[in-house]
Amino acid sequence: MTVINISSQFPIVEHYLSQIRDSKCQLERQKFKKGVFVLGQILAIATSQYLEYEEKNVVTPFDTAKCIHLVSRPTIIPILRAGLALQEGISSILENCPIVYCNCPKGEDGNRYARLDSKDSIGLEAIICDPIIATGKSIISTFNELKEIQHPKKLFVLSIISTDYSISQIQSCLPKQTILITCSIDSFTPGIRGTRPGLGDVGDLLYGQKNKNEDKFNL
Repeated sequence: MTVINISSQFPIVEHYLSQIRDSKCQLERQKFKKGVFVLGQILAIATSQYLEYEEKNVVTPFDTAKCIHLVSRPTIIPILRAGLALQEGISSILENCPIVYCNCPKGEDGNRYARLDSKDSIGLEAIICDPIIATGKSIISTFNELKEIQHPKKLFVLSIISTDYSISQIQSCLPKQTILITCSIDSFTPGIRGTRPGLGDVGDLLYGQKNKNEDKFNL
């Protein structure tokens, strides 16, 4: 698996990451959501260099220009509910890509059990996105569910924060050609809630505390 930390490639990532890490900024929900959205856009731009393009002639008001058009339409799979704002940022750059939502609740045994809301839009290229990947369990479960429907030839995992622990877990369970693109790599100790320096519960910060009796695909 290839792991790419884009904070060194795009310094603006550190700017937005510092904002959404800030507990004071987190009190402004719309500002926090914008930060997640923008980081999703930057992650999409970083991903775009691995997608396929074709050359087309475009008629301008003055002449004909040879332009490059995106051919790839990877299926974007946000892990709900925290992954929704991140997916919206990704989709604003990678337009017209199908979206398949994934709910990944924790079972009584502590494992995650993914459920995709559709099987019809799964393609040979897929992007799984989740703002924080602490243990990797949700990503692994989502991939296991995905490959039962369509084993992707290209798989991308996008996150704002990944941990050294989760990367080690994912590497052993996902295809070798997987590309994980993240904005930061935090530390994580199993059994202790949260990453360090961390961010908090992204779902709660975006949408408020969730009623456990709500439908799993609702916010």
